[in-house]
Amino acid sequence: ELDAARAFAGTAQGLSGDVDAHHGKARVAQRRRKPAAPAAHVEHPRAGRKQPQEVLAAAFKVLRRGVGRRAPDPVEVGPHWGEIYPCATDILDTVAPYPFGWARGPPLLRRSEGSRMRVAFDSRAKGDPRGIGRYVRCMLDALRETAGPAAAITESHHPRGSDVFHSPWLDGVQLRCPCAMVVTLHDLVVLKRRSEYLRSGARFHLRYMAAQRAERVIVPTRVVAADAGERLDIETERISVIPEAAAPAMYRRDEGEIGAVRARYGLPEDYLLWVGSMLHPDRRKRVADLAAAPRELPLVLAGPTRQWAHELPDVTLTGQVDDDELAALYSGARALVFPSDEEGFGLPAVEALACGTPVVACDAPALREVLDTRATFVETGDMEGLLAAGAAAQRPAPEPPAWSWSDAARATWAVYAEALAARSHSAATRRMPRLSRGAF
Repeated sequence: ELDAARAFAGTAQGLSGDVDAHHGKARVAQRRRKPAAPAAHVEHPRAGRKQPQEVLAAAFKVLRRGVGRRAPDPVEVGPHWGEIYPCATDILDTVAPYPFGWARGPPLLRRSEGSRMRVAFDSRAKGDPRGIGRYVRCMLDALRETAGPAAAITESHHPRGSDVFHSPWLDGVQLRCPCAMVVTLHDLVVLKRRSEYLRSGARFHLRYMAAQRAERVIVPTRVVAADAGERLDIETERISVIPEAAAPAMYRRDEGEIGAVRARYGLPEDYLLWVGSMLHPDRRKRVADLAAAPRELPLVLAGPTRQWAHELPDVTLTGQVDDDELAALYSGARALVFPSDEEGFGLPAVEALACGTPVVACDAPALREVLDTRATFVETGDMEGLLAAGAAAQRPAPEPPAWSWSDAARATWAVYAEALAARSHSAATRRMPRLSRGAF
């Protein structure tokens, strides 16, 4: 069956190469921005060559035999997949031939013993100062550490030639991906609060449509999973909840490092801390409301800023800090205050707990799911109550969730295997299009 399918596709491709004047050199010239030539004047090395009649007759016989036939059944999986994907016992690798080449990139042929699954990971956001950058950096490092001998991961947003493409942010989602696609959705705030994100909603409209077509979708909490099912109509079986974790650099720092950071940024001995991006005002973060509320202790805002943040009253801005400085800021604070009324996960809260700092947060559903009894919750929108609870916080803080980035990476590898199986299964059940009568 595989030989017949390959003969079918190869024959069709060979015939199309003989008669298509825009094939080969013409396309190279187009990519090099050379002036376009009329079709009749395009030079093609095989355009004038005639195939012998017996060759054409044999080719047409192969093509007619394959019209309307079902693609080959899935082949069995080699035992090497079980070494790193013990939960994936039905990975399918098969081909889906089409009359004039492969529909979406190269065919998924049966892997030989010892071959590796190739994963393309879109790492363009790893320099982002926001939480998405933290996710990309930590996840990529953990994936490399946990990859077995039957897996290979590369940093690329061009997935052609790969088996699985993972877009860890919405900006990297592809509408027509040539391989199995996995997308991470960190939250769906833009869809849930359209009136506050009119420009972002319009910009992300097509990207959300592309995310709907992914073989698997990763979300950090069950709250986001429910939103994805409700807002994007994604089936439950295609959604995987994989929590995030504190970076390895987030741990309790000694008094020497804490004192050095205080001196560098002119911080008082006792303060409340907020961590996040202030590049754009975000209504759901409630930073302006937090700064305007009366409080007992000084408020320090850590994260990249723009002009609007410098107009906030009676706050100390540190600007963007590196991981070691951020861990020292966490360690020296009385508490982390988290005024957001909508979050997808709340990574700063987990980082603060990893540094031994108490967390006081507004009672958002995702934060309640992640932190549970590890944080003090106040009513959403009660900034005075939030700051008062932060000033009354006492150490030691509860331990952070036991989940690590290595655990997240292993779960993500399993999702890659599921996505590849789902993609291969859909290819195996896809029928070849019927050609009109008399096409040959």
